[in-house]
Amino acid sequence: MWTLIEAKTPADELPHLDEPLQLSADEKPIRSGWRTTGLLILILVLVTSLFGQLSYFYQQQILAQATSRAIMSYACELVGCALPPLSDPSRIQVTELKLNDHPDYRNITVLTLSMQNRADFAQPLPDMILQFTSPQGDPIAGRQFSARHYVADRTPDNLILGAGELISAELAFASPGDDAINYQLSLIEPAELP
Repeated sequence: MWTLIEAKTPADELPHLDEPLQLSADEKPIRSGWRTTGLLILILVLVTSLFGQLSYFYQQQILAQATSRAIMSYACELVGCALPPLSDPSRIQVTELKLNDHPDYRNITVLTLSMQNRADFAQPLPDMILQFTSPQGDPIAGRQFSARHYVADRTPDNLILGAGELISAELAFASPGDDAINYQLSLIEPAELP
């Protein structure tokens, strides 16, 4: 029950309330055990789904860390899967690169290169993108080569470059023409992992 009080009324004339003011009910709502269990299962499924999606989309970053790679390796042993090999083409350094005309065939160019894995882990041989441009920078020719194209002495099952390993490679292809003055070689992650 509310009593209207005028602003000019002194404090000793305020009405005295005998009963305490209740702001909430004493009874707690009854919760079903099934509802709580269902919500906990739903939360567990959603958290597991989130973990799975993050693991899938950030797989290379997660597997690059030794601790998380060990955990994922253990999990894969339990469920019977295999982890992809680590791959970081930026850690592979081209130490020698030459472009020459083929000694026996006209209009064939030979690319000879040496590359070394500067990473502290073995990784798949990268794919190479070779691009030729005119003196004005206009693209003339370009192609992507997989490791099977430029490394002949390895079997398709053994296209892994060990930590610190240095390899030489040779690749012959049709000459891009006299206008192709400039070239650029890029190493990228392999399209097919061994």
